[in-house]
Amino acid sequence: MSPQLVLITGATGHIGFRVLVLALKAGYQVRSSVRTEAQIKKLSNTASVKAYPGKVEFVLVKDITVPDAYREALQGVTDVIHVASPIPSAESVANGEKPSWTKVFYDPALKGTLSLLESAKQTSSVRRVIITSSVIVTGKGDGKQVDPYSVSEAPPLEAAEQIEDVFQAYAVSKIMSHQAATDFVKHNKVDFDLVRVLPGYTQGENELAENLKDLAAGSNGALLATLTGELDPNKKLMGQVLLEDVAKAHVLALDPKIAPHLTNFAIVGNDGAGIPWDELAETAERLYPEHVKSGVLKPVKGQQDLSWPVDVSSSEKALGFKFAGGEEMVKSLVSQYLALAAK
Repeated sequence: MSPQLVLITGATGHIGFRVLVLALKAGYQVRSSVRTEAQIKKLSNTASVKAYPGKVEFVLVKDITVPDAYREALQGVTDVIHVASPIPSAESVANGEKPSWTKVFYDPALKGTLSLLESAKQTSSVRRVIITSSVIVTGKGDGKQVDPYSVSEAPPLEAAEQIEDVFQAYAVSKIMSHQAATDFVKHNKVDFDLVRVLPGYTQGENELAENLKDLAAGSNGALLATLTGELDPNKKLMGQVLLEDVAKAHVLALDPKIAPHLTNFAIVGNDGAGIPWDELAETAERLYPEHVKSGVLKPVKGQQDLSWPVDVSSSEKALGFKFAGGEEMVKSLVSQYLALAAK
């Protein structure tokens, strides 16, 4: 059998880049799809990629929503880790006005996934497709533990377009994508296994971050807000998970003995319960008393929590490791925050 060649999408993002690095460390040959030449240059110049000369190649996929977007990128590929999908950001809502969620979230998430799956179906070498889903596909965050195989239904597109909240629109895009992938392998004859990884609120060092603004982009912003004195007036989603655990789960899922067809891995720290934000603030006070005293860190308490516990027992058993708790998350993020703040 020829060596495994893994296509990784979304490697310019927080999760995707760490997946790429851990895949290299595990010995895989990697092909990374990116949108621009500038992204190729940025990824190629990272220390982690430079450490594996000849093990990474790049391919341009400028628009993931068009049919056959991945046809050329998949040639010779044995496995796919599809991380690419839009996430909420300041740019998601331009000038404070609600944009077209279909353009911002639904088309990239849904059409991007279906384009990849259709091309994978037509590529005989592909034997496994791993897709980054999310724990938010599993329920409503009502504090009751949810199962990684219990997936909510997305509203009709017309109703989904009327959603006001950016996070709710993002959640719907993940549900749409997850269900579309399930339906695709159900209604098409495919020769590959489909596996989904459902991360929680991912926290941890981001090697691609060049400054504090970069570091706070995406899900890291939630923990950094707690550590730098910002309270969210609304309930803030728990369900946190260490980036390293999320990336590790993706790479381990390449093994069919660990992740059979249609496996869903829920990845959430602290036994799937997440961590109260006030507890994370207290952890920072305990671990970094001098930085708190000097005002570099300003842990704030009084945050209301949105509990979203997930049953991770089957995921931890299959993957062979226990997901980290809050202390590891705080250490991972604060160490980089302090280094960037000192520049």
